[in-house]
Amino acid sequence: GFGILFLCAMPSIVGAWDWTKNEWGDVDRSVIETCFAQTPTGTDGANCVGEAAGRCEYTSPRHGTTFDIMQCRMAEAVVWNEIVETQFAAQWKALDIIDKSASAPGWISEAEAMKSAHKTWSDFRDAQCHLIYAINQGGSIRNIRSPICILSMTADRAFEMRNLFEAEQ
Repeated sequence: GFGILFLCAMPSIVGAWDWTKNEWGDVDRSVIETCFAQTPTGTDGANCVGEAAGRCEYTSPRHGTTFDIMQCRMAEAVVWNEIVETQFAAQWKALDIIDKSASAPGWISEAEAMKSAHKTWSDFRDAQCHLIYAINQGGSIRNIRSPICILSMTADRAFEMRNLFEAEQ
């Protein structure tokens, strides 16, 4: 059933397949973007995560099936990933400007350090969520737990990125 469909759609979280380009389902991105914008800097935004997916899972024609949950959680993860990448691009650009004006002997490039950390984080998220999938491969719960892992880790990263560079207000 849907487990086989998920395996075909998501053969491995780790690898060449880009889950952000798949058509997962429809979530109301304004729910995510508004919650992100309204969550105070310095907080983790846990109340934002899963809200749009939860609404999607039971919006007709969906009925909260394993497949619906997977589709909606991944759709929300894609939106969070767009926020992460937007945060990364803006902060990398700012750090690159600092690097160019502050280059001195022994200067460690902040932009390159951030790029390296971001790549390492992305690889870790993918590997961790693939592990969750593998550990649960004996049942359809893998199709829920792995997308929840991707969603949670990606949303957490959005807040981490913002909190890293913005002072508390």
